[in-house]
This record gives sequence, C-alpha cells and structure tokens, in this order.
Amino acid sequence: MKNLKKLLGLMVVSVMALSVMGTANATTCSGDACHVKATIVGSKNGSETGTYGELDDVADEIAARYATEKITKVDITLLADTELATKALKTNNGVNGIDVPVTINLAGYELDITTATGAISVLKGGTLTINGSGTGSQVSTTSVSTASVITVQRGGTFKTSGKVTYVLSTTNDTFVKVDDQNGSGRATVTTDASTIVESAKVAFDVSGYADVTIAGNYETADQLVVVANNSSKANASVINVNATATSTAAEVFSVSDYAKLNVNGGKYTADAADQNVMTINNPSAVVINNGTFVATSGTAGSNGYAIYLGTNADVTINGGNFTSGEDATHEYLPALYVTTMAENKGVVTAGTFNYGMVATSTTSGTHGNPDADKNIADLVAKTSTYTVNKENGTVVVKAGAATDPEKDPETKPSTGDDQPSENPKTFDAIGSLVTMAISSLGVVGTATKKLFR
Repeated sequence: MKNLKKLLGLMVVSVMALSVMGTANATTCSGDACHVKATIVGSKNGSETGTYGELDDVADEIAARYATEKITKVDITLLADTELATKALKTNNGVNGIDVPVTINLAGYELDITTATGAISVLKGGTLTINGSGTGSQVSTTSVSTASVITVQRGGTFKTSGKVTYVLSTTNDTFVKVDDQNGSGRATVTTDASTIVESAKVAFDVSGYADVTIAGNYETADQLVVVANNSSKANASVINVNATATSTAAEVFSVSDYAKLNVNGGKYTADAADQNVMTINNPSAVVINNGTFVATSGTAGSNGYAIYLGTNADVTINGGNFTSGEDATHEYLPALYVTTMAENKGVVTAGTFNYGMVATSTTSGTHGNPDADKNIADLVAKTSTYTVNKENGTVVVKAGAATDPEKDPETKPSTGDDQPSENPKTFDAIGSLVTMAISSLGVVGTATKKLFR
C-alpha cells in the first residue's frame, strides 16, 4: 500500500511537471502527422523532448517556455518534410532571433522557409547549426520577406555540416548576410565542403566584424561574395574561400570596401556577358593563393577579365590560373585589368595568366606585347621569374631568382594546349649559379621583396 501511494505521488508530480514545462503541442500529433522531434532545454524546467506536427509548433513550444524561463539550448530533428511558415524561430522574449545554441538536423528531409517568416536571425551569443545526413537534406525558400535567409549579427555564429542543398530564389534571396549594426564582438560564418547553394541571388553579403569561411558549391545570379558596406579598416572582415562558384549575371567577387579576402583554391566562373570574375577596388586587401578564375566573355573596355584591379587595389597573387573572356573579335583579353599602373599596389609572385597578363585603359582589348611589356615587369615580384609563351602571350610566373625572359634561351612556345612549355632546367641552372655565387663570395644574401604601399 505504501508503495502504491508512493507511485501515485510520483505520477502526480510528473503530470504537474509536464504541465509547467510547456504547451500540449508535443502531444497533438501522432504517427505520420509528427514531422519534427525537438529537445528544448530551459533554465528552470530542464530538458523536454517531444514530437510535433510542424516546425511552427516547435516555435510555439519554445515561446511558451521562454515566457517563464530562459531557454538555454534547442535541438531539432526532422522526421519528415516540414516548413517554417507562420512563426519566427526565436529563443527569447521580445527579440526576433536565436541567442542560444540551436541545431537543426535535416536528416534527409526538406525544410521550407516561406515568405511569412523572413530570415532566421542569429543574435549575439547564438549559434545556428544546420546538419545534413543521408540524401535529400534541403532548405528551400519562397522569396523570404527580408531577402536574406540567414542573418548573423555580431557575436553570433552560423555553420553548416554535412551535405545540405539550399535552393533559394534568384529574384531576391541572399543566403547569408552579416549584420554589423547589432550585437558586439565578431560574427562567425562557416560552411563546409558538402554545402550546395542553388539559385541564390547573392551567397554572402559581408559587412564588418566578421570571420567567414566558405567552402562548397555555389550557383548565384550575382555574387558569391559582396563587400560594400564597411568603411572602417579596423573592422574589416576576414573572408577565406576555397569553393566552386558560378555567377550567371554578375561578377563572382565584388569587394569595394574594407575586407581581407583570401582565396585559397577552388574554381570561379563568371558565366555572363562582359563580367569580371573578381572586381577589387580600393581599399580592400586581397590575397589569391590558388584557384582557377574564368570569365566567359569580355569587351574592349574594362569588363570580362579574370581579375579587375581598381585604383590602389591591394592584391597579392601567389598562385592560380587566370583566363579572361573573348572580345567581339574572338581574341582573348589579358588575364588582369589594372586601372592605374602608376598607383597600382598589386603584386604577382606566381600564377599562370593565359593569353596575356595585364591590360590597362590604353591596352585593353589586345594581348599586348608581353615580351617587352613594362606593366608585366612592374606587377611581377622582384623575387619571382616569369616566362612567356611566344604564340599566345600566356605568362607563367614562378617564385624564384629573377631572370630576363628575353635573354632566356630555354623559354619555349606552347605545345598546343595553350600553355607554355616549361623547362625546369632553366630554374635549376639559375638556382645553381646563384648558389655558387653566394658560396664564392662567402656572404648570405637576402632576397629583396617588393615593397607594398
């Protein structure tokens, strides 16, 4: 009898606890009607796991709990395709956003974010992680009302994990926007190599105070990365990219305000008429360590180049393969366009520049004459060597002891693949001569580096 009373007492306590912990949304679905499982952790009533009809019901459950306690963590797993249709996903009272760790496990299903909900905002202290597992994990939108699907404020974090495909609206939707007007500290955005973004207008709209790491495969109408709203050098975002991206209507990269953009590999294609792959203007700082940059068409003006360097653009190219588009006469433009050579801050230490290396306002639309082009000599670092394909003007730059290609008997034309025939003996011989000279003199030489202004 005592044990029975004790059991009944525990049952009463359990029922009371459930009534305090939230609404009845977790029990309003059954069987196939349950599309979401969620675990909500609060400061007073602990952890509660339940199944829900839609993600909107999870948002209601969270709201019922944060009315009386602080939410500390939310884990969501899809059990079927679902949508966030009428509710905003938020974890605090009065602010429309996420300020705690929130994970959405798509688990092979689709999450549809519709116009009514607008963007998911990640606030200071908040982390949104979207995971994909199996096949079919997808986030889709129908032109969200704020034009950005994920907004990350200063102090917030957004990251992807596993294979997730984001299918957006090219008319309006930006995949991720960094908002530097709210919060404090730095925003963090990280996408992994399994991330796929289709049909976005812009993939990453980055202001200041952000650390952004971009990997994966992106198809955009406009830019993969746009930086146009940060006038403070001290607040410059750091953006590291190693991805595959194609823009169908604009340049892939557009940087016109302070940012530190590092491209470490990948392939970037401007697949639209008369578009540069990368347009860089003062005062941005860009380092290209590797990657393939291809423009599909160009003009005799300043459009259709692999890299466009505006006045005072601070660009260092340490490697990569660069091809500009063809002009109206079906001639390939040189790989780089430099607005003002007299004020140029760019430098090239290595890379392959197909069909000519540099055009200016007076030489654009032609291959130029790379053998005697002072502009090439001015761009190439003093510690690097460049060779020229006599047939098509392709310039190959390698880090190493400088030499004069006009006097280099080993420089040979292309063998038919539009790339110069490179003879490693040239560089080995030069290295040996330099080593012998240093040894005979008994001194240690220090290579002079090109001074960055």
